[in-house]
Amino acid sequence: MRRRKPSILFLVISLALIWSSFFVLFTYLDVPIGIAIQEKPLFRISLAVKSMPNSLKGQAESFSEETSLLVFNSAGQLRRTSSEQDLDCDGLEGARGKHRGKRNREDSEKTGRNSRPLETIRDEVRQKLSEIRFVNQYNRLITHRRQFIIWNATLKSIIQRHFLEYFDDQTGSTLVYAFPSKLMALLPMDEPLLDYETCAVVGNSGVTLLRLDGKDIDGHDAVFRINLAPVRGFEDHVGSKTTFQVINSPNIREMLTGTLRWRASDNETRLVMFETAARFARHHLAAPLLEEHGSRALLLSPSFSNHCEQLWRTLKESLEAETGVAFHRKPMSGFFAVLMALQVCDRVDLYGFDAYTSSRTKNLYHYFDHVEGFTGVHSFDLAMHIFRKIQEIGLLTIKS
Repeated sequence: MRRRKPSILFLVISLALIWSSFFVLFTYLDVPIGIAIQEKPLFRISLAVKSMPNSLKGQAESFSEETSLLVFNSAGQLRRTSSEQDLDCDGLEGARGKHRGKRNREDSEKTGRNSRPLETIRDEVRQKLSEIRFVNQYNRLITHRRQFIIWNATLKSIIQRHFLEYFDDQTGSTLVYAFPSKLMALLPMDEPLLDYETCAVVGNSGVTLLRLDGKDIDGHDAVFRINLAPVRGFEDHVGSKTTFQVINSPNIREMLTGTLRWRASDNETRLVMFETAARFARHHLAAPLLEEHGSRALLLSPSFSNHCEQLWRTLKESLEAETGVAFHRKPMSGFFAVLMALQVCDRVDLYGFDAYTSSRTKNLYHYFDHVEGFTGVHSFDLAMHIFRKIQEIGLLTIKS
């Protein structure tokens, strides 16, 4: 009896089923299945080839060893592979989120018993403070499309990437932040020019009600406010001028769903989203924010957000070693507002910041309501310690 040859349709269906099975398996195991070539040599590719499916090995081996290799897994995460270790590079959330609970426990256990000498840690703090003005021609403050345009030496042409990558000098790894196409199309082509002589950063603490700083605040060239704090009815204490509203993800979500309404005080007011290192914010909040508010909305560069996180961690470690007190890991929104102001202002004055954790019996959490403050996530005492250290080197002045 003559055996029938399998039909083309049968082969196509079989291949599709096999590929689907691999896709599900690789997603579960987080195995790299795709590649992208970059201009600059960063790592060797030998281990990358070993970790790839057979169908891609030949293609990868044909590349020069001097070529940089990025590896995508089936979940769309970007991974870079080196000859020494496989590094998860999908931003701060991907790189650090998987073991966040474990690391928080480890941090609390390490408090007061840091293995390095205290003077070594203090030297690191001094070094970090000297680098606090981070923005330059290589490190940008605001995310814009020109950051993604590069010369690709392999293709010998100019290309537009859909990711940004930065080297994290603390972990020794490369952090890669993917941007969805929809968001890319909404970004400004160039970085806006932000340059001011005097700036006021106004916190939301109830301590502002103890002083009448409104006119002084409005006298600055630029005024930073945080998380859409209201000014109507409090002008004598906090002023009325707003140049930048620095907002976190929960407030952005409420704005986009209509739960929280915002109206600019004037045509100059800008919304600033700072949590751009978080994948969820980039993929689900940033594009709707830019669609709704256009050029009024600015996204801080992931490299700057990462810089703020690094500074916070270094100073946190130093102060914990000095005081024996454990502080929470997460910087508050006002910390990003202050560091942003330090990049674009010659003189920075702080109003309405308070060590709420230790002064909660004296002052309200917010000047505009009577809610009970949350101290389980942010360390307000640590923030004030850091601001005082920055004040000591003459970069800002704490007014209240």
